[in-house]
Amino acid sequence: MTALLEVALFLVLGRALASVRGLPRETPAALIGWVLYVAWPAAALQSAPSVHLDGALLGGVAWLWGLFAFALVAVTIAIMRFGLRRPIGGAVLLASGAGSTAGFALPFIERYCGAHCLAPAIVLSVLGGALAFSVLGVGASCVISQGRVCVALIVRQILAFPPLVALLIGLIVPRSVLPQFLQLTAHDLAATLAPVSIVAVGMYLRTLPQRKRLAPICAALGFKLLLAPAAVLLGFALLGPELGSFGKLLVLLAAMPPLITSIAVAREYQLEAELSAEIAALGASVALITVPLWGMTLEYLA
Repeated sequence: MTALLEVALFLVLGRALASVRGLPRETPAALIGWVLYVAWPAAALQSAPSVHLDGALLGGVAWLWGLFAFALVAVTIAIMRFGLRRPIGGAVLLASGAGSTAGFALPFIERYCGAHCLAPAIVLSVLGGALAFSVLGVGASCVISQGRVCVALIVRQILAFPPLVALLIGLIVPRSVLPQFLQLTAHDLAATLAPVSIVAVGMYLRTLPQRKRLAPICAALGFKLLLAPAAVLLGFALLGPELGSFGKLLVLLAAMPPLITSIAVAREYQLEAELSAEIAALGASVALITVPLWGMTLEYLA
């Protein structure tokens, strides 16, 4: 209940902040920039030494990539078979492909999986969430908007992605080499990841979406909040491994609402950015119900 109230409070604070008169219109984008360039890299740098890149972790990365690839195939079929407009299809893909693993998930993961799962969650958010988004999401957006695969752009996106760079530094450089003040600074900056990212999502909360947008919104959120975690849970049931805390972590990561940076990417590639914002904001609200339900399900199964 504490995790639920914490996330709900941050969303309400974001919505209240958005209604403040005189606040610059760029504030939500600035908060997203803080998450992407400051808080998330700090969390990755801090978490890297605590995580081993073993088979289980790499398997979790593969699961998250697979879910994004499945969303990509489904959207492609919808565009080709059912005549879905490409800008709408691109927005739905960006919103349903990767979850908000960097911020929104952390309070729930600590509640249902334990504090020891926070570091693996951060690493998975980079390698399985954001990296897949940079390759598959940006690549698909480029094809949809320009009709070609922008390989050079994808490579630049990966090499210049701050959380990935910070994660690699954390994996290569021993923690003992880093000055104490830098470790303390990274810890303090990482602590802002969850609140700032959730407040940023809250600033996009609006009234109910237009009726014509309900179908793509329901499709994206149905996949992201229900089908994706169910697929991971079914995979564990069929393949036979014990669910454990790491299995719970994967299910919860798959159940998270859309990645907030999908809004910025949709805007950059002339997709339906407003639709992406509505999916992300509404998804965060609905996830206040669905994520605790998944958490209780996992506790029952364990």
